[in-house]
Amino acid sequence: MCLRLKKKTVIKPKTTIPITDIIRKREINPRRRLDPDYIEELKNTSWPPIVVNKEMILIDGFHRLEAAKKRGDTEIEVQIKDISLDEALALAAKLNTTHGKRLTVLELADRIKLLVEEKGWSQQKAAAYFNKAQPWINHYINIAKNLDSTIITRVINLDYASARELAKLPQNKQEQAYHLAQKMAEQDRQSFPTSRLIAKAVKKIRQASLSPTDGNPDWLKLSTLWNFSSCDPGFGFHYPGRIPGQIVLNTLYYFTQPNALIVDPFGGSGTTLDVCRRMERRCLIYDLCPARHDITGHDISLGFPQEARNCDLIFLDPPYWRQKRSQYTKDEGSFSNISLKEFNRKMEKLIIDCYATLNTGGYAALLLQNTTELAQEITQTGKYYVDHVFDCYRFFVKAGFTPVQRINVPLTWEQFAGFDVKEAKDEKRLLGLVRDLLIMEKA
Repeated sequence: MCLRLKKKTVIKPKTTIPITDIIRKREINPRRRLDPDYIEELKNTSWPPIVVNKEMILIDGFHRLEAAKKRGDTEIEVQIKDISLDEALALAAKLNTTHGKRLTVLELADRIKLLVEEKGWSQQKAAAYFNKAQPWINHYINIAKNLDSTIITRVINLDYASARELAKLPQNKQEQAYHLAQKMAEQDRQSFPTSRLIAKAVKKIRQASLSPTDGNPDWLKLSTLWNFSSCDPGFGFHYPGRIPGQIVLNTLYYFTQPNALIVDPFGGSGTTLDVCRRMERRCLIYDLCPARHDITGHDISLGFPQEARNCDLIFLDPPYWRQKRSQYTKDEGSFSNISLKEFNRKMEKLIIDCYATLNTGGYAALLLQNTTELAQEITQTGKYYVDHVFDCYRFFVKAGFTPVQRINVPLTWEQFAGFDVKEAKDEKRLLGLVRDLLIMEKA
């Protein structure tokens, strides 16, 4: 008996296929909507092949496909990519930044945020894929989270730099800033505001909102309970362990004067740096692995640089021991990657160094949360929970500091996933939301 084997289909990198074979998936298309005018333009032109994967799912060429249908084509040239759907999400955005009708800044920001926060891409991977520096990725995620989408629909010429500036404001202030920039552009006889004018308008609105003389601004707290539901987009950007800039705002408002020198050895995404610039404080910001060019690389375990001596306030927001050990640097010397004994040793040395660095009458402000969730690590210490705040309070007093204030700065429920809450209920265990800000004076 002779068997006839079915001929294996050979997939060519480029080929022509029936339009009806193309599969469109809404989640692959990075655009919020297609442009009918652009489709009409394409009807009378030639174009490069559209891009699909092996399952004929459309990756790039949504406008071209619609134009082909409108002019009555039954077939279309395609380029076939052997990639997964997750890879298609990234490629669809990347291709639309280099040819055809470019993505709007918000469309690109939405796709980058999707890759990092939902598809498990690290910021380093995303930066390498789009051939950009990591801060560029951080800024786009910040744009996706904070930019008023209605501005994009009305403003054609909103570029990355302009969007980045507007996203520093709360959404209810962004349109006001754009209109202010428009007036500046009219005075300069320009058809639309440049990113420089938008930055100037944003700065004016920010300065106005930071003045307590205009009443009680949203950020100003009048008690020792400083609870903030979200991070002000004008300070820092998306980053592990990012804190609301409003915490630093209140700290500087109550414990420093304009032109004071502020030092932050755990710079992170630059929250303290941005607050100091808005409040007219001088600042020196350091980090073991700087996330932006205006933060200086320095390992605070080695002590403070000479330039920081005689500063007026040191703001300390160290990793809360091992609570985010997988999200910070893998450097073995990081405060997030060491034993509890070593963490306490480093914190005590840091506090002693603060005393030696501060000007007389200066303040150290330490933001810290106790460890309650890491059951395995806590069990190894022989405790039910680790009271970092109590330990550091003792270190401060031992070093010669005078306690000034203990402020409650609670975290929000958003830090816990649904399974964390369910597990805590099942185990009858309290979740840790308490966080303290210790203010200590070098008398």
